[in-house]
Parts: sequence; C-alpha cells; structure tokens
Amino acid sequence: ATTSEGERVCGKVAVPGIVRLYAEFTPALLRKGEQREVRVRGDMINSYGELYFATFSSNEYTLTSENPDIVRVLSPTKVLAVASGRTSLKITNTQDPSRSGHTAVEVEGVVGITVPPVAKILKVGEKHTLTANVDVVGSVSSEISWSSSNSTVARVNSKTGEVTAVGVGEVE
Repeated sequence: ATTSEGERVCGKVAVPGIVRLYAEFTPALLRKGEQREVRVRGDMINSYGELYFATFSSNEYTLTSENPDIVRVLSPTKVLAVASGRTSLKITNTQDPSRSGHTAVEVEGVVGITVPPVAKILKVGEKHTLTANVDVVGSVSSEISWSSSNSTVARVNSKTGEVTAVGVGEVE
C-alpha cells in the first residue's frame, strides 16, 4: 500500500481459519484389540493473524482410517486396533473439507516376514543357513522358528535356520 505522501507501507493480511489438524493420543503405539480415545486438535489463525491452539468437538470433523484392516474408527472420538501394522488416521473438517490432516498410528506386532528366495542344491551331509527379515512394530520379539516340509530330505535347526541335507528329494 502507499500513503498519500507516496510512502510505501507494508500491511499484514490475516485469513482466519485452520492451519493444521491432527489426532492426539498417547502413545501412538496400540496393542491389538485395544480401544483408544482420540482428541482432535488443530493450529488456528485468528483475524489478527495470531496462531493459537484449539481442540475440536466431534461434530467439527470426520475421522477415517487409511487402513481399517489395521485400525478401525468406532466413533468420532474412538479407534480400535484390529491387526499389527502401520497406518494413519485422516481428520477432515466438516465445514471445510479442504482442511484435513493425518496422524500416524502403529499397532504392535509382527508386520511381515521376508525370506530371500533360495534355490540351493545340496548333497547329503551338506549344510546351508537360511535367513529372514522380520518387520515388527513395537517391542515384540522378532525371533522366528524354522521347520522342514520333509525331514527325511532335509532337517532344519528351528532356532538358527541351518539346513542339513539327509536324503534325496525337494523340500520347502
């Protein structure tokens, strides 16, 4: 803007509204079967351009799970941990759906086990050790137990994954 004397002045224009929405619950790590209360909070800007913190009532937002197979929304203020894994909750303002936010949620447990493909030919008496990557959420054990589909062909140490060929044939 310019004054009547031609001086330039800077002004501040504030657009009141929601800056950020998020779900709050502590801790964000849930156990399978656990229900948790959720509070939706947000950062707001008032007409003076001041940032402030707000808590929203359940009629001001919708809460949805990005993966209901892991975390299911029971009500606008409660979620249920269904299965182990990672997902997020999406919070959407009911009056302005363009205003939304996400909050990460984890459910404790084993998420997946990956065994690299093995096509190994062993002679009777030879050994080979299998490996696996275990993806866990939380402080659960990543220990796995190995077994053979045919112990007359190959025996496996259940703790170490060491395979010993004991006969002719194929085994998984």
